Amino acid sequence: MRINVYLFLFSVFFSSFLVAQNKQAARYYLDFKMQAAAKSQAKIYLQLPKLKLANGYYQHHLFFINGHPYYQSQTISPDKNDHHLVGAYQRFNHDDVLNEKGLLNEEGVEHGLIEYFNGAYQYAEKYFKNGEPDGAYQTFNSKQEVMTYGMITWLDKVHFTDQSFYASGQKKSFEHYQLSFETRKKYRINESRTWYDNGQLETLRSYQDGKINGDVFLYTEKGSLRYQAHYQNNERHGKTLRYKDKKLISDEDWSQGKQSGEQKYFYSSGQLQQFKLFTPQGELTGNDYYQADGLLKTTWQRLKNGDIAENRYREGKLRWHKITPTPPQQWFAEYDYDSDGELTRERHENRTAQHKY
Repeated sequence: MRINVYLFLFSVFFSSFLVAQNKQAARYYLDFKMQAAAKSQAKIYLQLPKLKLANGYYQHHLFFINGHPYYQSQTISPDKNDHHLVGAYQRFNHDDVLNEKGLLNEEGVEHGLIEYFNGAYQYAEKYFKNGEPDGAYQTFNSKQEVMTYGMITWLDKVHFTDQSFYASGQKKSFEHYQLSFETRKKYRINESRTWYDNGQLETLRSYQDGKINGDVFLYTEKGSLRYQAHYQNNERHGKTLRYKDKKLISDEDWSQGKQSGEQKYFYSSGQLQQFKLFTPQGELTGNDYYQADGLLKTTWQRLKNGDIAENRYREGKLRWHKITPTPPQQWFAEYDYDSDGELTRERHENRTAQHKY
């Protein structure tokens, strides 16, 4: 009797061991690039064996390491290394919430309607053809009302346009793209325009190989210009102007993405408020502030020897002056003046020698 009990317990233990081993063997660990990975480094796993379906394909179920579903689709082969997916697919986030679903063609790329989800509602849908967006698309709000819609139209094998509209039918954007065969990336080219929902032009940009090249214009909803700049390879290069209530508030010079030369900033009255000066390399050499009445308020200047000279003014008259060397900062000189411009106080400090005089 006792032997039978031992045999029974042993069989239960051995069966549990086999089940555990089978569960372990039923997982093929991968990273998000679908490359085999050690369990400790894996992000997802493939559930094995792949079961044959009625349509002749095999199920391909991927799970996050915590066991929640990640991706569900089908493959042609039961081989664990075959990730050539076909047919209907679904993608999930870590919380078992559906993110995306659609169809894959025999080449394993999106083909047909693809739907996108954000939590409990669908936020977009787009048509694909052989892996590339092609045709109509829509975006939705949480009430499933159409927010925008549009159309992608291929002009040839590498060029297409993307035109979108507000739900009212008012045009929202019109852009040109070029597809790179090598990288499969899409680049903006030519002129790009966007509009406010009232029909007023919002932005106007020119692109070359995905980078802004040329003049950029930004407008307010009422149609007045608020920003104008020249770009070269995605960097500001040349004049940049900003406006507020149709009045110029800044006038800047740029060179290859760095401020260069004179920079002017204005009060709403048109009076100069700040003047900055930069070297061609983008180093600040001067920074002056003015009061609304045009009188000088403060100045900051980097001298040719590298020292910094600072001035403060009251009612347009110099009241304070300081010279500070750039590294090593061992000393400084400070001067105070009265309203008649007479020196009233002079202070020097040698920080290295800890001596004041």
